[in-house]
Order: sequence, then structure tokens, then C-alpha cells
Amino acid sequence: MNDQELKIKVAILAVGTELTSGEVVNSNASTIAANLTELGFFCDHHVCLPDDHQLIAQSLHDLVTTHEMIIVTGGLGPTSDDITRNVVADVAGQKLRWNESDWQRIMQRLQSVGAPLAESNKQQAYFPEKATIYPSHHGTASAFSLEVKNSKVFVLPGPPREIAGLWEDHLQSAFSAFAPKDKDQSPEIWHCLGQSESKLGELVEESLSGSGLLTGYRSHMPYIHIKVWIPQKKRSDFEMKWRAKLEGTLAPWLVGRNEFDAALELIHALHHCPNLKIIDRATAGYAASRIFSVLGDKPGLSVVTTNDDNLDASERFAVLWANFESGQWNLTLQTPRGHQSHSEQSRYKGHANADRLRAYVAEKSFIKLAEWLREA
Repeated sequence: MNDQELKIKVAILAVGTELTSGEVVNSNASTIAANLTELGFFCDHHVCLPDDHQLIAQSLHDLVTTHEMIIVTGGLGPTSDDITRNVVADVAGQKLRWNESDWQRIMQRLQSVGAPLAESNKQQAYFPEKATIYPSHHGTASAFSLEVKNSKVFVLPGPPREIAGLWEDHLQSAFSAFAPKDKDQSPEIWHCLGQSESKLGELVEESLSGSGLLTGYRSHMPYIHIKVWIPQKKRSDFEMKWRAKLEGTLAPWLVGRNEFDAALELIHALHHCPNLKIIDRATAGYAASRIFSVLGDKPGLSVVTTNDDNLDASERFAVLWANFESGQWNLTLQTPRGHQSHSEQSRYKGHANADRLRAYVAEKSFIKLAEWLREA
């Protein structure tokens, strides 16, 4: 659903024959688009091209006439098919210039990982003469940006890990400087469990039909995150006409909003039941990893794996169990105050869905345990 008021149009151009041949999935486009959309940009164009000078140049010539910002990924490596910097410089009408500072960074980077220094690495230290350089601490290729006609062009390396590092180090603040000032900079988010992204998308689009609001979806196993961007001048209209309708539609699967985190919810509820032990017979370490990512090594909650049924009834413990063939799972909580149990049939059946079931059981168990502890 497009909101035409998001006027800063962004195109993402991915360069690489490995992408167009299907050898590698272009995951960068979705990640970058999601990040930029949250900043208030309108990403309406994704292009993927092979390492062909003429095709890349023609696409850039076209895009700078229709978009205020263009993000180019890939083709900044040290080999002969890495031609992106040359094409961008040609389209911009600028010469490539040597950058000694970046060359020193490249040499230090290669030395730090024990990699040989090749003559071809030198091409990575050339940039269009008017470019702003964003040094990378995550690979040998730095990012850069420059003006081409009336467009701002950002050129990034191809590896997703390097882009993620550059985003944290430089790009988020750089893009934020160009973001719309009169728009909400982050969406409202609804976190859902137990339904597919496609089905939820259909339901959301139907419930918000006619609202003119921009929607977005992100699958992050086992969650589906639903996002709605609500400009300030539409806020009262959303609250009166659309919120109840949307949340009523999502109710069977809705578990949290905005900054919700199920593991954090459980940890916050622990003051009602300190020193809780989770006996994990279902998630193969997923539950422990999630809890540790939030709690670290602080005391208050532990997750262990054991098949021993001789548990001390005086202890505070919860037991997770799942049947991967049927998708059935169970949670029990034992405290000095008594025993509680929850059983549920999930939509994830069979060993092909084992990872989904493990994640689903852990997240739903965190939510249920937090609910029980708060009621205690």
C-alpha cells in the first residue's frame, strides 16, 4: 500500500552476475529497503544487473532522472569484474582519484586477517573525485556517496555483513540527514505468532483498505512483524477508525506491540518468582540462547536440558515439551504456590518445521510464563 506523501523516492540497484544468475540471493535489497522505509523514505524501485558496464550505466542514467536517492550495492571488490566505481564515476562525469588513507586502511585490514596483499587491491582505494568516503572496518571495500545530477548516490559493497557494519558505523546517520523531517521516523509495529506472512498480509490490507496508510511486513522466525506508518496528521483518524479494526483482525495471533520482546517480558516478571529454572525439552537450546541474549550471565533465571523426571517440588521450575510430528507442545510451571499447565496444537508439524516449532514454543512459553508470574 503506497502512501504518496512519502516523496523522497529511493531506488536500489544491485550489481553482480552472481545475483542475476541465481547463484546468490539478493538479501541486501530487502534489508536496505526496510531500514530506509523506517527512516521515512519511499523505496519503489529494485533493480538487479550483471557486471556489465553498459547496462549499469544506462540504469543509473535512467534512475537519476526519476529518484532523489539511489543505493548501489556490489562490484567494489579487487577483481576485474568489479566495475561499479568506474561506472558510477563515468555517469557522474568525474575522474577516479587515489585515496592514500583508504589504501592504508586496506593494507592494515589484510594484514590483520593474515591475507596476502595483491596489486589488484589498489583499485579499491580509488574513488570519484567528489565522493564522500565511508571507511569500512568490516572488509576491504569502503562505501562512498556523491551527487549525480539531482540525485544522491550511495555506493556500498556487496557482502551483507559489510553493509550491516557500515550501516551501524556511518550509513544510518548519513541517511538520517536526508530523511523527511515532517514524517514519523518509525512505524507502529504489531508482533504476531502462529500465522503465515501471506495470510496476515491479506488480512491487514483488507482491514486497512481505504486508509491510505503505508504498510510493511517482516518475517523473523517465528514472528511476523506488521508495520504501519502513520503520519501525524492522520494519527487521530487512525485511532478513531482503524486501530480497533486492525487489532481485532490480528487478535488471534497478536502477542505484542512496538518494542515488545517476549524474553524481556519474562525477565521483567521474575520479581514475582525469582530463581526460576526452565527445563527445556523442546527447543534444543533456542530458549537458552534467547534468555542469555537479554539477561546475560545475571542471576534470576536459568535454562537447562534434562530428561530427569525427579524434580524437586520445592523448586521453582517450568518444563517445556514438544512433539515434532504432531506439532503439539506443553508448558508446566511448578512453584511453592502450586502447579499450572498450558497445552497447545501449533501449525508447525513434521521435522521439516522443527526449527520453527522450537522457536515458536520458546517465544510462546516466555509470554505464558510472564503472564502466570504477573498473576501470582
